[in-house]
Amino acid sequence: MNGQAPKLGGGTPRRAFLAAYAFTVFAVHAPAASATERPLIVFWLLGDMAADIYVMDEDGGRLEDLTRMPRALNQWPAPSPDGKQIAFTSRRDGDRAIYTMDTDGDDVTRIGQGGQASWSPDGEQLVFVRGRGPGNGADLFIMDRNGRETRGLTDRATLDADPAWSPDGRRIAFVHYGVGSSIHVIGTDGRDERTLPGPPARDAAPAWSPDGTRIGFTRFGDRSADIYTMSAAGRSVRGITDTPDADEMQPSWSPDGRRLLFASNAENRERGAGADVYVMDADRGEGVRLLAHNGYALDPRWIYERTMAVSPVGLSMRMWGWLKVLGAP
Repeated sequence: MNGQAPKLGGGTPRRAFLAAYAFTVFAVHAPAASATERPLIVFWLLGDMAADIYVMDEDGGRLEDLTRMPRALNQWPAPSPDGKQIAFTSRRDGDRAIYTMDTDGDDVTRIGQGGQASWSPDGEQLVFVRGRGPGNGADLFIMDRNGRETRGLTDRATLDADPAWSPDGRRIAFVHYGVGSSIHVIGTDGRDERTLPGPPARDAAPAWSPDGTRIGFTRFGDRSADIYTMSAAGRSVRGITDTPDADEMQPSWSPDGRRLLFASNAENRERGAGADVYVMDADRGEGVRLLAHNGYALDPRWIYERTMAVSPVGLSMRMWGWLKVLGAP
């Protein structure tokens, strides 16, 4: 580690953390188990003027940087249902585009413009976000796994983001950002769109449980953000975390539905900024930190892969003054 991370321009730790979250959402213009019984965790790490995709052991041990691109942005990893590929978003070629790679970081292939991809349960299609241009919002699209046969799913002059394909393959949950933000569910044919209950400008990052009966999500308050769950119909809303003055968000279910991964700044507030990866019981909300560092670890996801070999690597993180352009004073 390279000492303590400074605050961004004297701003509060929470504003810096939320700026990083805003970057994950608004920069759009983000299972079937295989033979192994021990999953890995994939996430993206926002670092010194760059972001890379990392994997680590389930217990937070051994790390590997899969993208290894200084001063490039590689974000929103999405493991394929068979555990053989990871879809991700990158600016390595100048524009924002979706790529796939093997789970060891090899065979990187560009498949289309856009970002925030989510796989269909059969691994044959991806839903993703594509912008209309600066200040003109973004819509959801669906394409096949090779980037062909793209079709629109939503079409409006606002922002739709954070798509998540349901386990039964028939629905897609996403966040609609208009006057506020709310979680919506829409059929894969673009019909039967519903808004799930929630206060305006508060809910984000939906994640289906493996059996499709629940949706985990982030709810933002005035001083904190917490993980909630609700039924797939938007009922039985229940808070899972409740850490004062901390932001806990971006839940992801374990394949057995018993645990949730999430990002949190709960133990980083004194040093000024940063987010770590945590895991907790999906019902009790008692989080355990798996990864501690001076950067922002975001969008953690479980991945099952048959022959993954992970090599140790040292992490040296600093803070990023360039986040100030995103509104953290």
